[in-house]
Amino acid sequence: IRPAIDGICLDCPVLKNCFATGISNKEWGVWGGAYLENGKFSREFNKHKNKKNWGQVWIALTTEV
Repeated sequence: IRPAIDGICLDCPVLKNCFATGISNKEWGVWGGAYLENGKFSREFNKHKNKKNWGQVWIALTTEV
């Protein structure tokens, strides 16, 4: 189910804002395509991602549309 959630996040129009909110508010769960625990990346819940997946997330979070 995690890869499916990742795909939904990558197509979401508020991905960047969602991620920023998750980090700033020290949230838990999926925020902007990343699994967070207390506002930090969760090693356990992100371990399904490979370099390609992280590349897609990075591009989505850092490029202007």
